[in-house]
Amino acid sequence: MVNKKGYIKTIEAVVAIVAILIFIFTALPRSDQAIIKKPTMIESNLENIMDEVIIQKIYRAEVIASNGECGEEDVCTNFLKLKELVENNLVVGYTYKFSICPDPSCVADLPSEKDVYMDDLFIASSGTTQEPKVFRVWMWRK
Repeated sequence: MVNKKGYIKTIEAVVAIVAILIFIFTALPRSDQAIIKKPTMIESNLENIMDEVIIQKIYRAEVIASNGECGEEDVCTNFLKLKELVENNLVVGYTYKFSICPDPSCVADLPSEKDVYMDDLFIASSGTTQEPKVFRVWMWRK
């Protein structure tokens, strides 16, 4: 009965720690949105498209020589090789749109009610000129 103050101080400290933890866990925002991960087939196909553009000079030259966007329904005469590449790597049941622009923040007109998956590639120059381009591909379910 001599050291009651030590027990009371210990209980007081434990209660304070519990109160602080309760406050922290209730005050922190909870993440209600699930992180949407690319389906494996989409990710694989987008990577394949980007790898081909990196490796093949035909695709690189078309990216550097062009500006604009193209979709599955569009007739894109200045993007014939790229359109063929994207369509050959398209997952069944999906549609696409791609764009080539000098501005890294360019965005195409995309459906807002669908999950849209994107990959992009920054091409610095053609060797003689310094005209960087961004090649961006979007895919979503039809």
